[in-house]
Amino acid sequence: MPMNPEYLPEAGLLLAGIFAWVVALRFLFTRRLSNALRAGAAGLGCFILAFVLVKTVHNSPGPPPVLLPASENSMSLVLGGVVLRVAPSNQYVLSVDNRRFLELELRRSQLRVTSLVGSGIGTATKVVQNAFPVRTGDVHPSRDAHTLFVEAEGKHVLRVHYAEPLRIEIAGDFYDRKTIGAVLTSVHLISFQKGIEWTGGRIQEGTTLDIRKAGTGRIDFGPSGSIRVVPRSTRGE
Repeated sequence: MPMNPEYLPEAGLLLAGIFAWVVALRFLFTRRLSNALRAGAAGLGCFILAFVLVKTVHNSPGPPPVLLPASENSMSLVLGGVVLRVAPSNQYVLSVDNRRFLELELRRSQLRVTSLVGSGIGTATKVVQNAFPVRTGDVHPSRDAHTLFVEAEGKHVLRVHYAEPLRIEIAGDFYDRKTIGAVLTSVHLISFQKGIEWTGGRIQEGTTLDIRKAGTGRIDFGPSGSIRVVPRSTRGE
């Protein structure tokens, strides 16, 4: 049976100890007592050293496991259950065909949310940095330390969950305000409910998309179903 190379030093010491004791016996037969004692002591020392190595080196628990930090080169925006991996930034702006509907701003580990969300049939209410206008109708915000809720007609029209530094979960329906004739109208842009759905396309819940290589900038959902990152230096940003 092959020997584990880790035990070669101990095996060498045992063989040296056996050899030393054989020599000690030969000295005894020839009545050379002093040489026999020295050879016997050398052999005993080899046995003891081999025993110590086995107990201390091979039975030691070893170093503690290395804990690797979580990757800090990626932020996960979970939009309606779709995981969008984006480059780290202090601000995230989302738009549909260049019409902005959501802004996320990180300030000293705090998340500020600005958006337009549904507050009734065909109407929308603006959320300004986690605060609401005085006249919000049936919109009732309630939140804990990590979650922002907006409710309308007994339903959650916006939920932003921020319990982890590199993960923000968002669910809701988002709008834009557009003047048609002389009337200011709320236009539904996109939904983060069991996936992402807008006029340009649909992404199923549970999908993971990685757009980190595109860098930082406004995240735009295009009319052809594409998702692009518009750099802040681009005109109109």
